[in-house]
Amino acid sequence: MLTAALLVMLAQPRTVGPGPCSDPTRETIRIGVGMQKVLNVPGWRGTSRSSDGFDVKSIGNDQLLLIGVSAGNHVFTLLGPSGLKEYSVEVREQGGCTLIISELPKRFPCGSTLTYRMIGDRVFLDGVASSLEEWRIALALAGEYPSVVILGKPAAGIIERELSEANLEIWRAGYLDVYLFRVGNEVFVGGRDSEGEGWAKAAATVVPRRNRVQALMPPPLRPIAEAR
Repeated sequence: MLTAALLVMLAQPRTVGPGPCSDPTRETIRIGVGMQKVLNVPGWRGTSRSSDGFDVKSIGNDQLLLIGVSAGNHVFTLLGPSGLKEYSVEVREQGGCTLIISELPKRFPCGSTLTYRMIGDRVFLDGVASSLEEWRIALALAGEYPSVVILGKPAAGIIERELSEANLEIWRAGYLDVYLFRVGNEVFVGGRDSEGEGWAKAAATVVPRRNRVQALMPPPLRPIAEAR
């Protein structure tokens, strides 16, 4: 049982970092049991996994859906255009808020500016994420734990820079008559080649970049019953 003093302390906004700074050799994917995560994998041609602790399904548009099945650490290997790439897949039981809070310093980078507070059976992430890395971690936590609710936002210009970079990549690939633009929290495709024969050629280049930027948009607030 949590004491009244501890509950009051956890309800106060506290910074999520700093946490340890490291450069892992293998990208880590974290999902909860029964939870799902979309992986953008342009040009993938095949996959393999070390166990049945998670499931992998193709959902089109160069995306794979990972589903946590049982708790444990697993290895996921992807065959892409540049060869093999390995991921560490950590599938975890859905724990309480205190477990989530204990994870925050381990997950966020040094100098993180988001804050957190626990109210009831939910953890709220608030404030302004000062970097793209910090914002991506916050989004990943919300996808991993239903009890995490994001009230914060990325610093001004973070998503806009990613959108500009995606458009530059599209134009450098030779598709000058198609572009991405944002309306609210949705990313759309515009331009003369956004349909018809032009789109048939450009889609393989444009769609993954559109999905990459869309994944950075703040998630909609879930009703209380869904957030628990």
